Amino acid sequence: MQDTQIRSIRFSDGRERHVLLSREADGAYTPLYHPNLFISTCHNGSPADTIKQVLHAIRCLLAWADGEGLDIVARMRSFDFLRQDTELLSLKASMMLPYSSLCEATAKSLSPTKVIKFPKQKKINNNTVNLRLFYISNYLEWLTEDSMSRLTKPRMEDVYIDLRQQSRWIKNNYLA
Repeated sequence: MQDTQIRSIRFSDGRERHVLLSREADGAYTPLYHPNLFISTCHNGSPADTIKQVLHAIRCLLAWADGEGLDIVARMRSFDFLRQDTELLSLKASMMLPYSSLCEATAKSLSPTKVIKFPKQKKINNNTVNLRLFYISNYLEWLTEDSMSRLTKPRMEDVYIDLRQQSRWIKNNYLA
C-alpha cells in the first residue's frame, strides 16, 4: 500500500489553512483527487479538526480497500455497491483497528501466503468507529451521487434505493 498522509498547508498570507489527503508518489506527496474534492464540496468552512477526522476516516477506507483489492471510486461510479454479507462486515471490523494496525493488516493480506495473524490490538473507542463509519457512508454516497446524473430516471431510482440500503446498513450497524 502506498503511504498516505493528512497534510495541512498554509497560504502565504498565513491566515488561511487547508487540510489535504496526499499519497506518496515518486518521493513526493500528491493530493488525492476524490477525497479532497469531497472535502472542498461537502465540508467547506468546517473546522480543520473536523476535516482531519473526515480525511482520517477516508484514509482508513482506502487502506481497507487496498487490502481487499478494491477500487472504491470505480465501484461506486459503476453502482456496484459493497456487499452486506462480506465487504461491509469486513469494513466495519477494519474500522475497529488503529490506522497503523490496519496498514499492517493490509500489507499482510497482500502477501502471497495470505495467512493473517492479528496481534492483540489497542481497542478503538466505539464513538470513533461510529464516526469513521458515518463519514465513510457520506463519502460513498457522494461518490455515487456524482455519477447518477448520467442515468435514466427509472435506473436512477433503482440505484438510489440500492445506495440507501448500503447507507442504512452502515448506519444501523454502528456500535453501541
